[in-house]
Amino acid sequence: MRAQSAANQGAMVALVRGLATVEAARASADIPFVVYDDAVAVRDQVAAGLDQRMMTAPDATYQALSTLRAASVRDITTRGADLSRLSDITNDADTPALVLAHRLWGDAAKDTVVLERNPTIRHPGFIPGGMILRVPTNG
Repeated sequence: MRAQSAANQGAMVALVRGLATVEAARASADIPFVVYDDAVAVRDQVAAGLDQRMMTAPDATYQALSTLRAASVRDITTRGADLSRLSDITNDADTPALVLAHRLWGDAAKDTVVLERNPTIRHPGFIPGGMILRVPTNG
């Protein structure tokens, strides 16, 4: 009885993982990517999850997962193609995020972009000099 219970639990876990993977692929179609790097990260994660499910899937399921994988990769790659890339910059001197955003993109209101991409910044009014920041090339 315990062996059957363990087998049932394993089957249920596999089912839930499979459904979550398929749902992640479906949900990726609704993600509004801001930068190319985010699109690539989601694309790779969805593809890897589907690859994992495909390894143990029966033939009919394998084919459906393969089709879903190809469609997801194509969709995310297409939507991410024209987005700006992330790059690393080094802050030369102690600078507020507003000033840095204005220097980078000519728009101080984009200081939130700097802050969102660099959660280690402790205070938006003081970004230490020498800090390596990850920012989009086109704000």
